[in-house]
Amino acid sequence: MSRGYSLICNGINRARAGEKDPTSSLCERLTVSSIAKRFARGSLWNLFGSATARILVLVAMILVARVLGQVSFGELGLIQSTLGMAGLMTGIGLGETATRTSAGIALERLAAAL
Repeated sequence: MSRGYSLICNGINRARAGEKDPTSSLCERLTVSSIAKRFARGSLWNLFGSATARILVLVAMILVARVLGQVSFGELGLIQSTLGMAGLMTGIGLGETATRTSAGIALERLAAAL
């Protein structure tokens, strides 16, 4: 059993001492299944990467605020929020539209083949 998984499972078991532990089967599955181990390891790396990226963005924005000053940083924030909202508006429904369009094309090709 990997050290990281045993620490997680032992911590869970110690936190729930005295009561039936519903997570014990989860811990057993993590230690036995290679797919579950890979999934857990990948999830932990993903969490680490996301947290690191957010911390770096925070540090970068603090430095940018110091360099630009209060007014210019406010203008930058306004531009970023406007572009973010525009990105959200353009992304609404694109996945559903692409699925409908590709399904329609597939049906047309099927009808033409018959």
